[in-house]
Amino acid sequence: MVEISFDNAEVDRREKPASLAGIFLAERERWPLWIPVGLGVGIAFYFSLPIEPAPYSGALAIVISTLVALVGRRHLTWVLAALSLLMVSTGFTAAQLRSALVDAPVLTKEIRAVTVSGRVVTNEIRVAGQRLTLDHLRITGLERDATPERVRITLRGNADRRALPGEWVSLRAALSPPSPPVAPGAFDFARQTYFKRLGGIGFAYGGARFIEPAEDAQAELPVAFDRHDAGVRQPVRGIGLELHPLLEVDEVELELFRRVPQRHVGNEHVQQCRLARARPSCDERVL
Repeated sequence: MVEISFDNAEVDRREKPASLAGIFLAERERWPLWIPVGLGVGIAFYFSLPIEPAPYSGALAIVISTLVALVGRRHLTWVLAALSLLMVSTGFTAAQLRSALVDAPVLTKEIRAVTVSGRVVTNEIRVAGQRLTLDHLRITGLERDATPERVRITLRGNADRRALPGEWVSLRAALSPPSPPVAPGAFDFARQTYFKRLGGIGFAYGGARFIEPAEDAQAELPVAFDRHDAGVRQPVRGIGLELHPLLEVDEVELELFRRVPQRHVGNEHVQQCRLARARPSCDERVL
């Protein structure tokens, strides 16, 4: 192991440091606190690039900065510069590695009226229907290596039966690639879906057909938890809201919830209303 000595470069804290290296040396007890900063700079630099860098660029920068630190270990300025570069390079490489690990096919164009079959990962209940995330996909007209890892499909209307996580469904749908930013610097929806391994989004023509029951013994742990959550939460009629079944809502509370914006209503408001009703009345101020 290489030892770096600063015995000859001691700086009196009562004196004003004369150089940048002296400032860094005076703060050497706090150097570990700068590690997250260096990693964050490297990650931010990676995502700011307009094109994907070479796969070996991050590892090469780590090797170069390590060699510079070893060669210039007797020179404080070289060591500080090399260690700073090492932290930035490590963050850059971590972002590259994460991007490579989640890499999956993404649709390149819109496709309509195709049959999509797969396993339900999540089912998000909406006022106007359901939004399914599917994996283990088979899409008519797409080769296996061009099929996305996951897609998200919206089903409009109220279905007779909710699709539970772990169940297998088949449906007719239109799919399109995730949309890019609408303006420079705007929210990048395509980047967000990339790291969720979503290769397409779309809507269904009609409802879903259940083609195979879920096998709990073979279900992945996250899917099993999502299925349990979907099973214990029930929609409250007339307001598009889901509450835990243990919270029984009476007609007075239900009418109160109908008169307020949906985004302001949740399970905690039921409890607040219960407390308020212990007083003379329960009105919209508790929401």
